[in-house]
Amino acid sequence: AGGRLWVVDTARDRIEVVDPGAEQRSLVVPTGDFPVAPVAAFGRVWVPALIDGTLTVIDETTDDADGRIEVTVPERPKNLLPVEEGATGREIWVSNLDGEIAAVSAESGPLGEVRGVELERSVNRVVAVGDRGVVLPTWGRSVFGIDLGTGSVVAEIGIDSIPVRGIAAHGLVWVVSDGSDELLTVIDPRAMAVRAQFVVGANRSKTTGPRQPLVVGDEIWVPNRGDSAIYVVHLDDVP
Repeated sequence: AGGRLWVVDTARDRIEVVDPGAEQRSLVVPTGDFPVAPVAAFGRVWVPALIDGTLTVIDETTDDADGRIEVTVPERPKNLLPVEEGATGREIWVSNLDGEIAAVSAESGPLGEVRGVELERSVNRVVAVGDRGVVLPTWGRSVFGIDLGTGSVVAEIGIDSIPVRGIAAHGLVWVVSDGSDELLTVIDPRAMAVRAQFVVGANRSKTTGPRQPLVVGDEIWVPNRGDSAIYVVHLDDVP
């Protein structure tokens, strides 16, 4: 972000900014308790803190640690999702395993304003395409389509195994699921319907097999730890 590398230091509750051109650390910014994976979006770097439920927001061009802001979000934040068309405009959605979601405004006026998104289900993660999102719950054989502006559920989409990970690419949502079947399910977020399903493993590993899918050009790569293999699906394979 901003031409620099942002590295969390979980032991000392801070994020260190490295200038790769100068090959040296250029800035150190304090964060909340136990910072985890940051997200760069909308000209800022957003750093969730796992223990105290804070979100540190830093201008990616800043050279001053005092320019950060810190907002309170649900404890144990697990995932951050940049949303272009939330209720307050651009937002960062913060979700945790307790099923709580906070939408933090990323606009310059109400920057840091927090609204709650009530889905009434335990959320693993949310994947977004435009103004639509696909929620991967922590249990069950279905995913939920939501309107990212309102946070309301607009569809329940059944799949053939338990969703564990997902990614947005080429205007579609690609969901990896595990359990009795290990599948890559392709969902059209506009139609809120399954476009295709592909087998990505056979080890019946009960959520220890397929890992986070990766976008590689026009292909989706799914590493499977249980099979010691990578399964590759090309965009042309999707009807």
